[in-house]
Amino acid sequence: MVSYSEREELRHVGLSLGFARIGFTDATTLSHDRHELQEWLTRGYAAEMHYMVRDGLARTEPQAFLPGARSVIVFAVGLGRADPQRQNAPIAHYGCRPDYHVVVHAALERFVEVLRSMVGPTLLVRQSVDSVPLSERGLAAKAGVAFIGKSTMAIVPGLGSHVMLAALVTNVAIDPDEPLKPRCGSCRQCLQACPTAAFPRPYQVDSRHCLAYLTIEHAKEIPLSLRPSLGQRVFGCDLCQAACPFNRGRTPAPLFPGLEPRSDLLCQTPPLAWLTLTARQHKRLVRQTPLARFYRHQWARNTALALANAGNSDAIPILADLLGSHPEVLVRQHVAWALGQLAPGHALLRQSAQHDPADVVRSEAQQAIAATR
Repeated sequence: MVSYSEREELRHVGLSLGFARIGFTDATTLSHDRHELQEWLTRGYAAEMHYMVRDGLARTEPQAFLPGARSVIVFAVGLGRADPQRQNAPIAHYGCRPDYHVVVHAALERFVEVLRSMVGPTLLVRQSVDSVPLSERGLAAKAGVAFIGKSTMAIVPGLGSHVMLAALVTNVAIDPDEPLKPRCGSCRQCLQACPTAAFPRPYQVDSRHCLAYLTIEHAKEIPLSLRPSLGQRVFGCDLCQAACPFNRGRTPAPLFPGLEPRSDLLCQTPPLAWLTLTARQHKRLVRQTPLARFYRHQWARNTALALANAGNSDAIPILADLLGSHPEVLVRQHVAWALGQLAPGHALLRQSAQHDPADVVRSEAQQAIAATR
């Protein structure tokens, strides 16, 4: 059992390591989250995230994550306040910085050392940094670290939603903090800001219409009706967060040490140039960052759509070259659509409509030409 004074010492240690908030809760089942997650899965809102279906309800059971668990320590990782002028930027706020998984893991290891010095060799602990089947958002609300907004984002009072969450599940008993309840009231600004109506109701998101999901997690065709709504986004979307009043403020929000934006990343390269990078250049620019989460052909797919939505006619020669030579059917398919938006009469588009070896590419090219007529 950790005493009250030791608990507060642990909180102080967490803050000194750079965490913006630290909270404690028990390791019992997250009953409300379990019900909400079951409904979400049943309605198909997980889309192609099969790991959510596979691990689904186990996420609400800390004791399944660590047998013998008695407590959970939850940490909020500040990412600084987002620039409202960049809400339509190609890359989401959290993308242009080092990989938070690696940075936060190292800080949690130092925290565990302090906890072990208090408890001794009987300590059992397992950590979660947004990569294992554990409902960190639900635990954050239960531990008094954040409340869940209507956009489904975890919102830390005073910081907003531009945070990452981490958790330590342990066999040590620690007195819990008071949970936080939703504070959105009648506000619906986040729901109204979504260009694809991805929120069928408050506190639930349909991933099949979410631009963050479509640009990052979704590895297949982006539905034709949703492509214009992507705007110029290539990696993620911040629109619902930009609309949230809790993300507005004049005072700087905490930024976790080691997660400062980097100037040597893909973010600093003009989107038009992303399509001409070699595999080695691309790998070097996204290495050890959140941008490494998806494949290069997804970058090409998204970038082609973004350039078309921006009306960037300078992209026409590059898109034409990709349409005639790219080995990935998925890329040629979306490039055909993009080229159709910018140059519907292009000779290579007409050629692809007749001779591309993939049915889906020929169909895309034919639709692009027919839509113009």
